[in-house]
Amino acid sequence: FMIEDLLSLSRLKPPVYVPCDLGAMLGECVEMFRQEYKLIDFELNVKKNLRIQADTSEIRQVFANLIKNACEAITPPGEIRISAQADKSAVRVKFADTGCGIAADKMEEIWQPFISTKSSGMGFGLATVKKIVEERHKGTITFQSRQGEGTEITIILPREQS
Repeated sequence: FMIEDLLSLSRLKPPVYVPCDLGAMLGECVEMFRQEYKLIDFELNVKKNLRIQADTSEIRQVFANLIKNACEAITPPGEIRISAQADKSAVRVKFADTGCGIAADKMEEIWQPFISTKSSGMGFGLATVKKIVEERHKGTITFQSRQGEGTEITIILPREQS
């Protein structure tokens, strides 16, 4: 993951936008982590055939990074809830966990490269997520976190890319 994130931060090639099935991509990512984190309950609530125009590998990397961070924030047992909703112009994907949350004094800097709230983190994951979502897909990211209770990250992606 770290090598992929580092390459993404420095990537110069333009994204290739194709129709993507978000439910299928999220399902694949969840299954990958479900095998490793057996004591975490994953709840996926995504309508079938929920599609957007996006760079598939980049959006898959966003989902994997967010799920990985959530898994690492949880002291098992715990729960990760992922949901997606759409309107005519955008899709909103929420990732909510019952992990340790983010300290208030760290909330402003978590999107910066080389900043990590984990002792083993390199600080590339959320910087990569932000770049892919906001710069390369013209979306937005918001988050709420309470230390000791968990974190909820919402990404909003336009359904069509220009």
